[in-house]
Amino acid sequence: EPDDEVVPEIAARVDVSLGYLQGWEVPEELQRLLFLHYAKMGNYAKAEDVLFHYMEDYPESFELPRQGVLFYEKLLRVEDELLAVGNFSKDEAVESLQIMKKRLLL
Repeated sequence: EPDDEVVPEIAARVDVSLGYLQGWEVPEELQRLLFLHYAKMGNYAKAEDVLFHYMEDYPESFELPRQGVLFYEKLLRVEDELLAVGNFSKDEAVESLQIMKKRLLL
């Protein structure tokens, strides 16, 4: 996980830059970094979107789905109010955790 400080200005620039990439295939490493970025920012719904797009784009790779298991397990310990701010819920975390474990045959 990146140990850099979350800077709102940089986060806004990332979102604008991603708008320019609409319709383009995002490289595997960039998707991984975006997942970590959104998770760190508390934007859990966007982190999940990146994770599921990654699995569609790279079905043979298991690195990010493994991180996804840890991500969802962590979300199960987050307060409901914070999950709501990140446009997420515990029910979604439980369901997505099951999907990740099934994908990884855990």
